[in-house]
Amino acid sequence: MEAWFKPPKDKIIGVIGAAFFLGLALMLWQSGERTEESSWFGRQPTPTTGSPAPVATTAATDGAKINRGSELAGQEKLVEERVASALARIAGVGQADVRISLAQGTVSEYAINTNGNNRKVEERDKQGGTRVTSDATDTRQVVVLKEGGTGAQEKPVVVREMRYQVAGVLVVADGAKDPAIKEQIARAVSTLLDVPAHKVSIFAREVSK
Repeated sequence: MEAWFKPPKDKIIGVIGAAFFLGLALMLWQSGERTEESSWFGRQPTPTTGSPAPVATTAATDGAKINRGSELAGQEKLVEERVASALARIAGVGQADVRISLAQGTVSEYAINTNGNNRKVEERDKQGGTRVTSDATDTRQVVVLKEGGTGAQEKPVVVREMRYQVAGVLVVADGAKDPAIKEQIARAVSTLLDVPAHKVSIFAREVSK
């Protein structure tokens, strides 16, 4: 009787396998339900390890451009105030308004080593005449220094480095109607900013009626 009621082993294994797959399906269904619920409330599922995170490069680039523009405008205002203050001290200029346009870009001035050689050759011909020949050479070479030991890279010696270049200057002054005062203003601006005269424009202030 006991052998007749004893279930076969294959049937037991089949029941266990069915229970296993049923439990696995239930776990997967619950996981999908949690993911759907999180997306409803605005919480995105955690990305996998291999997915790259977005990088806001555009915002960083725009911010750098704004900073450079603000720095340039600040430099222009600072130089304008200093030049206007200096011009106001010149007799006959009166009140002066200065506007300066700066161009961004670093300009370096390097140390130059100059070697000059003058040679004179005096020749006499058979008739007693004398001919003198002069030969002058001028060699200019940039001074370089080696940083480090043997085989180091050579770098030129920088004497002066300017971050901004003056693109143009506009001066409106009370005394600019006088040609002599106008000439003094032009020389003062050229000296202060180290700019050629063609970059400086000077006008007399309009007299209000």
